[in-house]
Amino acid sequence: MRLLFENWRKFITEQDDPNATVRFDPEPGPPMEAPWGASSVAELNKWLKENENITLLRYLGKGAYGKVYEVAMPDGRRSAMKIVNKRMGGAQADREAANYEWIQENKDSLPEEVAEYLPDIYHIINDVPLEGDYHLLIFMEYMEPAPTEVTHQFLATGGRGQVYATKQKEARLLKDANAVSSMVKDVMSRAQPYLSQIDSNIDTSSLATRVTGPFLRGLNVSYPEEMKRIDYMAYESDDISDERRRLLNSIARVLHDTFKDYEGYDSWYVGMGMQEMAEYLNILIARQVMPIRHREPSQSVLGGGSEEVQEVFPEMEGLTAAMEYLYGQNFEPSDIHGGNIMMRPTTGHLVITDVGHFTSHRKAEREAQETMDV
Repeated sequence: MRLLFENWRKFITEQDDPNATVRFDPEPGPPMEAPWGASSVAELNKWLKENENITLLRYLGKGAYGKVYEVAMPDGRRSAMKIVNKRMGGAQADREAANYEWIQENKDSLPEEVAEYLPDIYHIINDVPLEGDYHLLIFMEYMEPAPTEVTHQFLATGGRGQVYATKQKEARLLKDANAVSSMVKDVMSRAQPYLSQIDSNIDTSSLATRVTGPFLRGLNVSYPEEMKRIDYMAYESDDISDERRRLLNSIARVLHDTFKDYEGYDSWYVGMGMQEMAEYLNILIARQVMPIRHREPSQSVLGGGSEEVQEVFPEMEGLTAAMEYLYGQNFEPSDIHGGNIMMRPTTGHLVITDVGHFTSHRKAEREAQETMDV
């Protein structure tokens, strides 16, 4: 299914966020911030002007291995220039060059619905001498920040997600039957060590089913009085939404009603299990939906949400499909997060602007492993 990023617009206009914006037009300003290994921007600007007829305009930002500037190309086009100190970057600088060269060489032959998620690469210069170090320069299509009201709902943000996006994300997840069922099963499995102290044969999956239906029908239950001697921690925080509290109450009620007639039942175990579940539910709601490394299992730190959770966000389907295609071409997406996804200003389309951590060497390893498995 081909899904252009234009679809994100409805996820903003349907909301009442007064700060929602789809454009970012920064005020022009002078260049600032020297690249790593160079003492002044003036030297870089001089080299660009004398050797490439390129004018340095302003500093845009930085990543782990380089800095980015806005420049004017010889034909007047605005461009983004990424500069990487090759001594400091080491092998990563070579990887950056190889990955952007792959896009430069292959983008025109890719399907349109894949190519549109990659930037145009105009020019790559290796071994630029600046103050005794050599630098890699990558000139690419100029992009603007993507609307975080949308992207922060499904991309990793490093804890920098905005409150509006987080609230909208949670609201969408807790309205979806499949997503709720998936998350309840996951959090209940985390409480298994406590619940098995009451019943070693307990099936948390069947208990999860008993929670999901009544919750989605709007049933509002109270937290069992018998369990209130337990410190609820994040569960009782004023920061969590009413819907999340209602879901946790529903879980607690099902567990308590299941075990209360057991001989020697001690509600302490359920209460401790609820602490574990409340904390893990917070993680599931806050974490990235799209994997940081494509195809990474959801249980991994670099993984994303479950399949059911991902289906709640159709606006990421096109990007996911494009990455799957690239994966099949032995150009495997990695380091996918809010800082590396930007917007093409002419179309409002998502673009992966930083491919420095993509890998192209795993295909042979996978095939060798598959052969061994056979």
